[in-house]
Amino acid sequence: MEAANRSDSKEFEVGFLGFGVSSAALVLKEPERFSGKNILIVDPNLESKQKSLKIRGIDKNICSLGIEEDLTGHDRVWTGWQIHLQGRRTLQGIRSYHCTKANHLMQKAYEILLKLSARLTVITGKASQVCSSEEGFSFLVDSISEEQNKIGCLEIFDSRNMDLSGQENKILWQHFYGQEFEMEQAHGFESPVLMDLYPSAKGLEFFYILPLSPTKLFVELTYFSKMASNQNWNYSDRLVSYVNKIGAVKSALRESIEKSRIPLISVINSIEQMNYYPLGARSGKLRAATGYSFAASYHHGIVRPKRITQKVRSWFDGIFLRVLSSHPELSFEVFEKFLKAMPASRLASFLSYQPQKSDYLFAVLAMPKILFLKSVISKNRCQIRTEVEINELV
Repeated sequence: MEAANRSDSKEFEVGFLGFGVSSAALVLKEPERFSGKNILIVDPNLESKQKSLKIRGIDKNICSLGIEEDLTGHDRVWTGWQIHLQGRRTLQGIRSYHCTKANHLMQKAYEILLKLSARLTVITGKASQVCSSEEGFSFLVDSISEEQNKIGCLEIFDSRNMDLSGQENKILWQHFYGQEFEMEQAHGFESPVLMDLYPSAKGLEFFYILPLSPTKLFVELTYFSKMASNQNWNYSDRLVSYVNKIGAVKSALRESIEKSRIPLISVINSIEQMNYYPLGARSGKLRAATGYSFAASYHHGIVRPKRITQKVRSWFDGIFLRVLSSHPELSFEVFEKFLKAMPASRLASFLSYQPQKSDYLFAVLAMPKILFLKSVISKNRCQIRTEVEINELV
């Protein structure tokens, strides 16, 4: 790792506070914006090893790039996708669908930065206390000694985890658990099943299926809950029970297990500073669907929509999340009506966060009218502010 003179507030032109799949996608999508610049990456899960990254935590995770999101780093591409309701196909899309491994995506982005940047520095640590001035930004890094830990950047891409302390059980969470299975015989899936929805005691669960070979599947179980903890829910039994309905299982690959949770929040971003770009969950673009939210999380953190457009999107997302949060027992009905009312092309545009105005009209009409109206006037808003406030330096 190359050392930096941290006393100069303009030492780095670009700073990545966190470097995950959304940051990597940005680099792959817009490499030219990083050409010739001094770049800093601060992430507690990354370590620079010559010309490669040592990645902890998500190195084996499958990363769904989404519909028509070919970032030249995919491992697999399919020519279509499906959505099921209780095992029966309801929608079939014809657009291509891409996925890769998270470590492949991040390593490729890292190699691009090595090639294009004037200098690339990786610091293993957590950034905090971001402040702004006319010259740019400064922040602290916990792994650097007290007298040197203030670092300066002109431009920041922020994908750090948000601090949800005290709000964990007040917002909606998307819990998921996935694993690869080798089947005794061919499973018959030729394209991914983005959602196979089932009602449950908790309100809603769905399964996500990637056909990796004629006999191998990656299957992921997702459920929505206002409980942040998932310790009392038996993922494995539910997943195996579902896969057994597809066919006889030859083996379940334990090393392929993925499990995590995602906060489904409509973020009201209090930071309106130029050259500050929230990515991932911080961008407020996470949707209750597998494989779409990623494709949008980097794009709308960079290409800032007009204020009126942003307000409309945040308003609609907030209503949808309030419906799911306030009435979890009706969430299957909500999704069922929504999916049956939306043509595949409109659904793809809507979930990938690239909707036309008419797509929003279709989405509103697809919502259960009484629940929709109650949520419009509800004071139980499922919205938070990011915990980082950009303040002027004294």
